[in-house]
Amino acid sequence: MYHRKWNVAAVVGHIRKSEVDILCCETSGAGRGSKEYLGVYQTVLSAYVNGLSASEKAEFDDMAVEWNERSLPEDVQRRSVVCRWSECQWLIA
Repeated sequence: MYHRKWNVAAVVGHIRKSEVDILCCETSGAGRGSKEYLGVYQTVLSAYVNGLSASEKAEFDDMAVEWNERSLPEDVQRRSVVCRWSECQWLIA
C-alpha cells in the first residue's frame, strides 16, 4: 500500500493550494496544469514556504508529523479522493 510522506512543503501545497495556484498562474502566465505552470510550481511553492513566519512553518511541520504518524484528517482525505476521482474517471468511461 502506498503511503505518502508529508513534509512542510507538501502540507503547505495542500492546505494553501488556492493561494499557491494563483501565484503559479501569475508567475507562469499560463493556466493550471499547463507545462509552464508545472515548470514554476516547485519554485513558487518553495518561495511561498520560505516566506512563511517561523510560527507558521512550525504549525505546518507539526501537521506533517501528525499526518505521517496518524491518518489524515477527514477533510483532507475527502479532498484527496475527490481530486483523484476527477483526474481518473476518464479511465473507466
